[in-house]
Amino acid sequence: MAPLTIVLGTGRCGSTMLSDLVNEHREVLSLSEFFACLDPWGFSAGELDGPAFWNLLSAPRLKPNTLMRKGVTVPEYRYPLGSGRYAAGDVPALSVMTLPPLTDDPDALLDRIRDEVTGWPVAPLPGQYLRLFTWWASLLGRKVVIERSGAAQRFLPDLLTYFPEARFVHMYRHGPDCAVSMSRHPIFRLAVKIREMRKILGWTRTRSTTRTTPGSSPTTCAPSRRTPWTRRRSPAPASRWSGSGRCGRTARERSNTSSDSPRTG
Repeated sequence: MAPLTIVLGTGRCGSTMLSDLVNEHREVLSLSEFFACLDPWGFSAGELDGPAFWNLLSAPRLKPNTLMRKGVTVPEYRYPLGSGRYAAGDVPALSVMTLPPLTDDPDALLDRIRDEVTGWPVAPLPGQYLRLFTWWASLLGRKVVIERSGAAQRFLPDLLTYFPEARFVHMYRHGPDCAVSMSRHPIFRLAVKIREMRKILGWTRTRSTTRTTPGSSPTTCAPSRRTPWTRRRSPAPASRWSGSGRCGRTARERSNTSSDSPRTG
């Protein structure tokens, strides 16, 4: 079994660069955005056989494919549209972010994964993940596995349950600088819009013990009120992103008390 380390980050904290640097090490399998690619079904099942596990790994996810189809540029989406097998709107889950940094031919690597896992017997989902990581590391000649997904703290309860023997690393960035970077990134800006829309519609998301898998019915919602949706013309101010207790002051307050401009790299 290949040793597993999971890097938890706030998002916009430099963790993608970390994955790219770790990927240069010849003995490390760097899985960038693995669980982010599988969201929202990455922790959605008890036991799966090989074909069902393959479906979880490969079924195209709605949000990234919609953004790609609409031409929204997200730096973390690295699938080679135009030269790859899949068109925007049909890109398999793992192909969006995890496979491209590992190979010049993500379609061929995806085929290798399909050929391997579809023959696996029924097993608990955590075991299937660990078997995949070990096989994958062996395939590429790596000895250890490091998984890193942006803003992965939202997965922490499931990660601790699924992988109690894993090592966990927490990566974060100075709060106001992180907030400024988030305010300029399309995924985080979309997250704010989604949250605002849910609030307007009275949509409440609850955590259920009955989980869905790819192809099953989505979580139901029952809006309690309907209000016309108005589009904001200006981006959300950076202060709205500084909700963490680590941030202390807002970016504006910091700029008023320091001669240094906020770092945004």
